[in-house]
Amino acid sequence: MLYAAAADPIEGRKAFTLGVLKEPPAHPPGSKMEYSNAGYIIAAAMAEKATKQTWQSLIEESVFKPLSMTNAGFGWPADGQPSGHRMVGGTQLPASYPYAENMAPAGNVHGSLSDLAKYVSAHLLGLQGKDSLLQPGSFQRLHTPPAGSDYAMGWSRVKRAGENATWHDGSAKTFFTWMTIWPQHNLAVAVVNNSGSGEAACEEATNTLFSLATGKANDPNPMITARARTFYNAALRDMLSPAQVTPIMAADLVKPESRVALAGLLVLGAPRFAYVSKRSDNGVEIYSYQLSYPSAPAAFPDNVKSGWSLDIAWDSSGRLHTFLIER
Repeated sequence: MLYAAAADPIEGRKAFTLGVLKEPPAHPPGSKMEYSNAGYIIAAAMAEKATKQTWQSLIEESVFKPLSMTNAGFGWPADGQPSGHRMVGGTQLPASYPYAENMAPAGNVHGSLSDLAKYVSAHLLGLQGKDSLLQPGSFQRLHTPPAGSDYAMGWSRVKRAGENATWHDGSAKTFFTWMTIWPQHNLAVAVVNNSGSGEAACEEATNTLFSLATGKANDPNPMITARARTFYNAALRDMLSPAQVTPIMAADLVKPESRVALAGLLVLGAPRFAYVSKRSDNGVEIYSYQLSYPSAPAAFPDNVKSGWSLDIAWDSSGRLHTFLIER
């Protein structure tokens, strides 16, 4: 078996490489990209043969130490650190996914979020032509796909939050990590999740952080956002007609404590709406937004101007069904 563990990992990777290269390619060379962990194991075997060092020592000397990734290492996180999880029967259960040592170059590295931030920041600087871990031309090569493909050397060219970005994700079935870089915005975002099924959460967090950092809406439905903004403005000014509001919602909005809260928000000015997510509750689709108030008077502290959220929805007849603002 090609994936079987070997007493000597270097020899195991060499044997794996020779075995894989004897197999016919899945597609004619140059015709189609198909991801495979085998590529990273072959790359590690090549580096080990050329340098006479293990891939671990190469990673430590060439990546971890220059970037001061002081908590990075090999294998799963140590005891006392967040454990990975796997979805089993609808329940997230703690789980591990040990790699055979000869397979480790395909993804057997751990680190803190601070370590990951240092790593993705080095790529951001390199893509901007600045001094970094490698020469800028090397970073460009890592991130530039061949003609006809969107996959480069571990990084993909994609649309994220509606804009061109370079991106890498990875999972070993019990963790999920997303790294996204927008050089044109001087922005890199790294998101981690300790569940192998955490891809959707990573994407949502990435898009929200992009919106908050750039002020650009990550909005899959601008018409819904425009409608939410209209209802928000009308509610603050007590200008919603009975036909626009369900009886329960109308009763909530006229409570004294609600009027005081809405009047306070009115003082903050027009908010910036950043789409966060959509969920369904008893058949009603509730849209969630992050609100920030850049037009608030200068005297207001920053924590008053940001950190607000709005959940808003309409029933089947178009009447306001949910209106919940929280900090």
